Amino acid sequence: MGNVYVVDLLNYSVKKFGPNGNYLLSIGTTVQFTSPQGVAVDSKGNIYVTDWSGARQNVQEFGPDGTYIAAFVSGHPWGIAIDAVGNVYVSDFNNNNVTKYSPAGVALLTIGSGQLSSPTYVALDSAGNVYVVDLGNNRVAKFDPTGAYLSRIGVVNSRGVALDAVGDIFVASTSTVVEYNASGTLLATFSLSGVQAIAIQ
Repeated sequence: MGNVYVVDLLNYSVKKFGPNGNYLLSIGTTVQFTSPQGVAVDSKGNIYVTDWSGARQNVQEFGPDGTYIAAFVSGHPWGIAIDAVGNVYVSDFNNNNVTKYSPAGVALLTIGSGQLSSPTYVALDSAGNVYVVDLGNNRVAKFDPTGAYLSRIGVVNSRGVALDAVGDIFVASTSTVVEYNASGTLLATFSLSGVQAIAIQ
């Protein structure tokens, strides 16, 4: 088990907890963040946080100890994911796309322009395919590593997307979590209430 990182929107921060739930540190304040939305951690333990609204609207990088490293601008960033080599994928809610950045924050690729509407959460599989919660189109859209559109899973009011080790796709909506295989075939449905986000170990 690893550390757990939680976006604390009301306290303008990200909280880091150890594997046993022990509190380790808090990152950010009202000076640092306006509206923190997404968080991801790279293989070195560096922490990336999207700040969705207000004066900043950027992605900020912190070291494992919470020390500020850098920031780069990304429109209205919401969801964030990091691949095995440290590239950062950020959904832009207002500009309706996902941008792939190098670890240094250099834009490398724009995904979904003209195809997405209010994208929120983003996830990656082991092959580098990109899964985007396309909120305005009531679906999860799948793109290949070059940004080419591949397929869709229709879900109303999706609250998140995550993949497990074998590539099965879990999509959360307000009242269910639905599991699909990599081909988009329905495998299972879990009935819940008040779902807001999802993660898979």
